[in-house]
Amino acid sequence: MLALIAALPWLVGFEPSAQTEHGSGYAEVELVTGDQRIVASFERGIVVFDHDQPKLQAPGFTRQGSADEILAVATGDAWIGTPVLALAATSGGHNENTTWLTLYRLDTLAPVWSGEVERHEDHVTRTGVVVLFPGGLVYRSPDGAMQTYRFDKDQNRYINRGSFGPEV
Repeated sequence: MLALIAALPWLVGFEPSAQTEHGSGYAEVELVTGDQRIVASFERGIVVFDHDQPKLQAPGFTRQGSADEILAVATGDAWIGTPVLALAATSGGHNENTTWLTLYRLDTLAPVWSGEVERHEDHVTRTGVVVLFPGGLVYRSPDGAMQTYRFDKDQNRYINRGSFGPEV
């Protein structure tokens, strides 16, 4: 069954083990799962604590405007053989902004995939979607273009295997 997470409506097929949604503005988002605590901040990045000791860290994002924020963080199964951290962040101003979804291996905090999932320009919002399946994903960008990806275990990331849809 394809799971849908309310905090990450663009991500389908992700089996969450824990999730949280946004703080406001530049506030940190915190997620506790077992002995791990994950703290995500727009500028300071992601820190994974194990028994309250920093274990892993990933860089933050560069400020783009007044709408910059971490929207949601979730951990779970993306069907690649290791737990994944899914993070959605918005950058830009209130009139024009972009929301990105990034998937990280939870054991290394290495990004394995990232893409734009929502674009807001004035009064128009376009959304995309990421559908996970064992060993791969299908991505539809906010402009409607579609791509398929397979997870490459040697490179530890999703590799684009082809495009289809509008303007391919």
